Amino acid sequence: MFKDRLIDFYYDTREFLRRNKKVVMPLFLLLCVLMTAGLAFSLRRQTREKAQEAASLAETEETPAEEVELELNAYEDVDALFQNYYRAVAEGDADTIQSISSALSDEEKIRIRELANYIDSYTTVDVYTKKGPVDNSYVAYVYTKLKLKDHEWEIPGLQTMYVCTRDDGTLYINNDETQPKTVSEYIQLVSVQDDVVDLNNQTSAEYNDLLASDAELADYLDQIASTIDISVGQQLAALNASRSEANENTTYLRAETDGVNIRKSASAEGTRIGSASAGDEFQLVEELADGWSEIIFNGQSAYVKSEFFDKIEPGVADDSQESTSGEAGQTTSEDTSGDAG
Repeated sequence: MFKDRLIDFYYDTREFLRRNKKVVMPLFLLLCVLMTAGLAFSLRRQTREKAQEAASLAETEETPAEEVELELNAYEDVDALFQNYYRAVAEGDADTIQSISSALSDEEKIRIRELANYIDSYTTVDVYTKKGPVDNSYVAYVYTKLKLKDHEWEIPGLQTMYVCTRDDGTLYINNDETQPKTVSEYIQLVSVQDDVVDLNNQTSAEYNDLLASDAELADYLDQIASTIDISVGQQLAALNASRSEANENTTYLRAETDGVNIRKSASAEGTRIGSASAGDEFQLVEELADGWSEIIFNGQSAYVKSEFFDKIEPGVADDSQESTSGEAGQTTSEDTSGDAG
């Protein structure tokens, strides 16, 4: 069936699901570029599955002392973040999205660029927020209307995002897979409060009405899903083949432990721009004499303490790490997990 195929299309994107399943709950788990179409199908499926989890969690964990207020377009910097984000999605600008997100895998970057072939614009971007679990953080529920190229449909959608603040004061979308348990549980709990459930239900009803009003929409979404899936597979295969060849002449560093700091300069006082988890691999640029190594991180030079990494000589890099190489999670001023380096 069309619905099942579309659900599987989105949920088979393992990188998105792996990163976000610990962070956002219930209803919309994926960082929204893969949720621009078929949103209501995801809603109905996850509402059933996650409502039971949320009820169980509420019985065993302490809930927020009171309802956390849901505010609409209340913070200019948060609104600007998502205006920038959705503009980049529509333009296929993966570099901008990467700069305002924790990280993007190669698959995600390719999908962003492929989706842009079908997106005209986001005609509506309304940002609903609840205060987040740590200082200067927000749980955002972003309501959008997506206009497809060469069509008049405006498809409603709702995506759940966790927004944090970097050390330099800028905001970013935090889809790091290593969220503290207190953070993930807080997001789960506020996301099943009545105002968020109502917002989800309203969006679902709008989508269902649109789908029922035009049978061509379902067919067109099915076509988009199939075309993008094929193209992404082909491009990933080509990319992996080129990387396998490059590995013959490239040295990598592999993190031995979690929470290894990645810094902008080769100093313990350097600005922390990210962190590495055990098994993450990065291209080695140079081993420095003072115990630091220069690596490639998110397409730019960065520095790590050499003692926390294994050196992988050319030709023996672990292929399983290729999709995450050089894309470990960003950190925030509240994050205490990055104690190494």
